[in-house]
Amino acid sequence: MRGGSGRPSVSRWGGSGRPTEFPWGGSGRPLNPFSSASVSGVSFFSDGSGGPLAVAPGVSAWPVDTDHATLAVIRLEPSSLNPEHRHPNEQLGVLIEGSLTFRVADETRALLPGAMWRIPGDVPHEVVAGPEGATLVEAFAPGRSDWADRPRAAGIASPLGE
Repeated sequence: MRGGSGRPSVSRWGGSGRPTEFPWGGSGRPLNPFSSASVSGVSFFSDGSGGPLAVAPGVSAWPVDTDHATLAVIRLEPSSLNPEHRHPNEQLGVLIEGSLTFRVADETRALLPGAMWRIPGDVPHEVVAGPEGATLVEAFAPGRSDWADRPRAAGIASPLGE
């Protein structure tokens, strides 16, 4: 089927929110446009390597580190608590699914999907997941070097569906 532009029209998003038909065909995964030898330092990750980190009881993270930052998909089990803590890293996040009650310094907010936050370094904060748990994405700068020796959590499925 062709659209008005002369290109094939492709339904990219099904009811699941994931691509259902792909303009590149085949396995459903795009070809790596960065596979040229002229581009160095490019990496792709589906769910971290070696399984998620155990950040706190009921809190798992799938981090990707760079020289200057950490990006992580984080899953909180239902009603889990990441107790008050602080770190020198600036923290940015977005709630993807579920709900959270976030306390930053003396302010507490109930958050729903789409909520975003910024926490400066060294500010105390804690988070409690709602009854359905929560999935979020957070970025930290500089990177979370303190996570380097955290244990890997076994038997936890990636929230990315990989």
